[in-house]
Amino acid sequence: MNITAEALIIELAAQRHGAFTRREALARGVSSSALDRRIQSGWVVRRRRGVLEVPALRDGLTDHALATLSVRGAALSHRSAAQRHRFALPVPRSIEVVTAFGGAGNSPFATVHRSRHLSEHDLVELDGLLVTSASRTLCDLASTLSHQRLLHLVETQLVASVPSADELVTCFESWSGRGVTGSVAMRTVLDAVIDDEPYPESALELLAMQRLIEHRVLGARRQYRPPWYDGWRGVVDFAWPEAKVILEVDGRRFHATSQSADDDERRDLLAIENGWIVIRVGWRTLSNRPSDFMRRLRTIIARRMQAAA
Repeated sequence: MNITAEALIIELAAQRHGAFTRREALARGVSSSALDRRIQSGWVVRRRRGVLEVPALRDGLTDHALATLSVRGAALSHRSAAQRHRFALPVPRSIEVVTAFGGAGNSPFATVHRSRHLSEHDLVELDGLLVTSASRTLCDLASTLSHQRLLHLVETQLVASVPSADELVTCFESWSGRGVTGSVAMRTVLDAVIDDEPYPESALELLAMQRLIEHRVLGARRQYRPPWYDGWRGVVDFAWPEAKVILEVDGRRFHATSQSADDDERRDLLAIENGWIVIRVGWRTLSNRPSDFMRRLRTIIARRMQAAA
């Protein structure tokens, strides 16, 4: 018995739940004859041409490994990738993989999707398996989920930072340019959850002040301490105390149920309890379309001033 050959095969197969390819074994130094002897003895099983398995090492992810190895360049994708990323989706009934468009062959172990471009940036390794990244997985799922399910999933993953907002937007911009199915659905969701580009808070406040002056929304008190200020809830960006109106500028990249959003909700409720209203605005509005917003803000302030008189 060639212990060295078996040791090499076990080391190789153990990395992917008992599955490996003949090409990999030969590259590791296992001779073709030694490999064939183990296949003949049943210690190694040929699952497909060039794709092998050590049954003694089989576990719950062996079929997933076989699925990725049975099509060159394939990675777990869609719901199978979502399972590996631990997305809040039901366990898939079948295995799904993706490979570059034009890739040869189908797989008896999985449904094969083909993409016109599958870059290395779209792939990660999880549990010893090649898997589409969290960003790419969300994009791929856009064609299979309802709007509400996709919206909830994207919000949940952004809150968990798996992926980050920047990673998801970058992936989407590359992926959607290929005209793939689901790009419109994902764009709709991103328009709903991606709020404004990151913007330095101090610069954003200066921009807001500039817009207030340009549009003659006068009388603002900057960095105002409201009557209920207790030292930890913080000051507000702008206020019109006589009208009991607060304006907060927000440079966060996305809005979702995060700690900061929860804090904002508590502060807003406290302001309402004291008879104030809170208006929020992001840099995109202040930069690109301030006129309508400022007109409405000016009207709100004027009406509340009249009502208070």
